[in-house]
Amino acid sequence: MLDTRLFPPDFRGKYPHMFPEDLKVWERFLDRYGSLYTGFYYDITCGEKSPRFPSWKPEYKKDAAILSRLRIDAVGVRPATIDIIEIKPRGNMAAMGQVLTYMEHYKKEYKPKMPLRGLIVCGEIDPNIITLLEKNHLAYTVV
Repeated sequence: MLDTRLFPPDFRGKYPHMFPEDLKVWERFLDRYGSLYTGFYYDITCGEKSPRFPSWKPEYKKDAAILSRLRIDAVGVRPATIDIIEIKPRGNMAAMGQVLTYMEHYKKEYKPKMPLRGLIVCGEIDPNIITLLEKNHLAYTVV
């Protein structure tokens, strides 16, 4: 079962499925902006299961289906918004696509009561995506 606790913004520890390079970026973000949040959920699943490997035994198919769902790095809860957060050393087209995809599936599955904001937290941003981020109402923070 996935951990669905709301972690406080001052939490520092093991974050589920976060890579070491992402972790460095994330903790810099928390140090600077964590106080703006009530808390964070980590490794949040959304989207459809993607069944694979039809010849596998049923018990393996079930695990593969669970693991095939999309996973949001962090969902930040603020007083008036919920941030869908992708954490990367370099914010790029892939990160932008992930945030857009996660937002759609999160809305559909969790039906949040507050507005959503897509946010890329990164160590550097690819300047080629800034116009598209703005056009799609996505935010980014370089830390």
